[in-house]
Amino acid sequence: MAQGGNQRAYALYLQAGKPVFSVHQNGTLYSAAALQTPQGRFSIDARLEKDGAMMLSVNGKIVARGKAPGLFAAQPVDELSIGEDVLSAVGDYEAPFALQGKIENVKVNAQ
Repeated sequence: MAQGGNQRAYALYLQAGKPVFSVHQNGTLYSAAALQTPQGRFSIDARLEKDGAMMLSVNGKIVARGKAPGLFAAQPVDELSIGEDVLSAVGDYEAPFALQGKIENVKVNAQ
């Protein structure tokens, strides 16, 4: 899942089977990456807090943390993509970086 480009964006993806949550702000990439590959079916939760704290959870357990400058000052410009990053790459990969797997449910919350 990805939204935005190389200035203001976020992405949640699997790299070498490991979950990664990346945030691009002002041309800088910030990431929180799991060290292990989840087995079987799993759920992923990624959060960007007001203070810039990044949290990545797998099956309800925090597996990685990171730090970005904060929340986005404006909505990312590129459209929201599910299963691939259609336009410009947000994370450390080349677009479209399509998922090789199945997504059963996606939920995005903004508070």
